[in-house]
Amino acid sequence: MKMNAEEIESKRDSKICSVCGDQALGYNFNAITCESCKAFFRRNALKEKELRCPFKESCQITSVTRRFCQRCRLDKCFFVGMKRELIMSEEDKEKKRRKKLSRFPQQEQQVSSTVTKGTVDICVQTDFPPCSCSCVLSSPSPSNVQNDEVRCTPLSSDDKILLNDLVAATKALEAPVDQEINNLYGDEFKSCGSESLIDVINLTSIAIRRLIKMCKRLWGFRALPQCDQLSLLKQGCTQMMLLRSVVSFDPDKNTWKIPHSVEELSRIKVEVLKEARGNLYEAHEAWLRGFDPRAARDLRVICLLTAVALFDPTRTHLTCRELISATQERYYEVLRRYLESLYRLSEAHEIYANLIEKVRELRRLNEEHVRVFLNVDPSHVEPLLIEIFDLKKT
Repeated sequence: MKMNAEEIESKRDSKICSVCGDQALGYNFNAITCESCKAFFRRNALKEKELRCPFKESCQITSVTRRFCQRCRLDKCFFVGMKRELIMSEEDKEKKRRKKLSRFPQQEQQVSSTVTKGTVDICVQTDFPPCSCSCVLSSPSPSNVQNDEVRCTPLSSDDKILLNDLVAATKALEAPVDQEINNLYGDEFKSCGSESLIDVINLTSIAIRRLIKMCKRLWGFRALPQCDQLSLLKQGCTQMMLLRSVVSFDPDKNTWKIPHSVEELSRIKVEVLKEARGNLYEAHEAWLRGFDPRAARDLRVICLLTAVALFDPTRTHLTCRELISATQERYYEVLRRYLESLYRLSEAHEIYANLIEKVRELRRLNEEHVRVFLNVDPSHVEPLLIEIFDLKKT
């Protein structure tokens, strides 16, 4: 918490968030901050309710720990010079919101039928009705909570609605892939017995189409202009697929389970990644096995992380970066509260810290996977992947 004036000025000059040290985009409320700390300050600086530190009121605020303690984070915001009087009133925000929304009528909030100006259909023309989840998320069983430690932030009704809608949206990823694989390979896939790397790469085109359907079911995604939707999809689809690979990973058999009705076709060996250049197999397997097992087995946790990967305000060519940042922060908050509603605070924070680290590692792993796509012969790749990754035909 101790910083002198010279250190603060140095952080401002280097475009590093003065509060948490993350990458900053500019001045917010009189200080250089990242989008996350900007959104946090706006939400909390004017609240009358006093925040409490669950630790010793001397938390070191970093991009990893900033979500653990609101009290110390807010103190740090004020310490680096952020001013609450610069926050717009609700009336001013509403005027700005109406003005922004008037530029993007809801009737025009559809992703076009192509990712770029090409002709590849990415299955986004169909409008989906508002989704609902038949199994309403219930409060955690008291047996999950230790008697000597009260849950800090149980899920609110709004949290449950958001989480239920998110889980319902991911149902698009779980339908059997039999027909789609048959359309892609015919009987050839069934006769080969073992998949090659290029087979697995082309299978991702099925996953991407399903991810697009999932995203279109999310209100926060539909509220964005078309250009931002495309940017988030193109730049985030690989990370979302990698996160979904956690759900399907069988650590005992070292395989991924896919929703195929034929048992022998329902598993893909992780070892297929050994065909790629470099150490992609070792990196991906280590990343999968490094997940806290309590989180890896929880579909809701992976769904929330998938939403975090989708609404990434650091993507390029975004016009509503602030809105995307606030949406991502909302999913982060629900993730934290969801864990705190299931486990003791110390356990919840341990799992949360593991997940934040996995998200950081995900960015590096994503770069390695994208390099694999860029190194394949485009003539052997599905057209959708050529559009998504801007592959050059030879």
